[in-house]
Amino acid sequence: MKRFIKNLQITADKEATHGAGPFFTIWTGQALSLLGSKLVGMFPQVVLGPFVGALVDRWNRRRIMIVSEPAHVG
Repeated sequence: MKRFIKNLQITADKEATHGAGPFFTIWTGQALSLLGSKLVGMFPQVVLGPFVGALVDRWNRRRIMIVSEPAHVG
């Protein structure tokens, strides 16, 4: 049951992020708000991804999993 709740939280978070763009487009009536919400959502992945990926490749995988799992859920 605990795993189900965790998966439900992750899914709800993704759906809320995905649904924010069309909501703001309808609310403001401008397509620029859709672009802005998508860029804000992608910004951390695009900017931090290459640097964090290079660092994580050098670290102990077991420790990374132990530290990242609570951060992912919370």
